[in-house]
Amino acid sequence: LNALSVAWHTWVSFDPPLLAIAIGKERFSYGLIKENKEFTLNIIPLDRAHLYTLLGRTSGREIDKFKEFAIEVVDLDGFGTPRLKDAVAAFGCKVVGDMDAGDHTLFLGEVESAFVEKGIVTDEGFIDVERYTPSLYIGKNRYLKLGRFELIEMDIEHALKLHRGQSN
Repeated sequence: LNALSVAWHTWVSFDPPLLAIAIGKERFSYGLIKENKEFTLNIIPLDRAHLYTLLGRTSGREIDKFKEFAIEVVDLDGFGTPRLKDAVAAFGCKVVGDMDAGDHTLFLGEVESAFVEKGIVTDEGFIDVERYTPSLYIGKNRYLKLGRFELIEMDIEHALKLHRGQSN
């Protein structure tokens, strides 16, 4: 069991639900994922952002991060790897493929179990930014706290109308 910060992750399919994560080949977790063929992607709230650096700049080869940083884990609906208790969302994934990507490997995981804290997602399926503020890793131990949000819906008709108006 180990935990690390994953700067590069994304949804790649709705059906089946697939996530991709990029893991450096020198990372301790790289070998664990290759061997066990599973991982849990945890989404940590901004008020726990210090964990991004603690988990990303220390190695599970040298310390037990859970003990060292008093990180609690809980069951993720019987999935093989647990979720972090502080996570606002977690996705337990079975590795269904991987691809060499230079100094990283892209692991493709099919979501087999999921947890989302009540109230984090609206009835329409969007993140409730009043309850959860996403952050973005921009490199070299720097993060952006996203500020004011404006939802923009853009169907094809609206996009064509705007495009034609800007082309004249």
